[in-house]
Amino acid sequence: MKKIIFFILLFSVFSCHFEKHSPDGDCSSRDSFKFSTTKATVNSAGGKIVITSGEKYWWIESLGFDDKYYPCGACGEEGIVEDISVIKNGEYFSDNTVTQYCGNLSLNPYHLEIIRIETPWFTVIKETLQKLVFDIDPNNSGKNRTLWLGIQAGDCFTGVNIEQTAE
Repeated sequence: MKKIIFFILLFSVFSCHFEKHSPDGDCSSRDSFKFSTTKATVNSAGGKIVITSGEKYWWIESLGFDDKYYPCGACGEEGIVEDISVIKNGEYFSDNTVTQYCGNLSLNPYHLEIIRIETPWFTVIKETLQKLVFDIDPNNSGKNRTLWLGIQAGDCFTGVNIEQTAE
């Protein structure tokens, strides 16, 4: 009986020791995605912004612009995911202004993810596993505009912020 208790205690000590050093879910560094930048500014004329990542295993999980938040839908099949719900002031509704496209960028034929999002004033394209391209339209609104793209990898989250000036 003493041997059983001894082995249980010994096992507990070593299992806790190894668990403590496990990197799974460790998101203490926002740089774990290794993006070339997470903040950018573009002038009122618009243009392209290219952001690269040192990592391959991340995906687009949400989008925010014009005081609205769009949790991106799941990709069940290639093509368009319709009717992305909008959250504004805590309420869900559909405004039919965002179109999300799903596709496959990996060698795994079952791995679908968001590869393109179109909005009234910008388009985001995940061209490769390590490259995002933002195509921003000219800003004639007279106000600065801001967009935020939420990125996820497992239990880790980060985002890309882009501001477009009015002049």
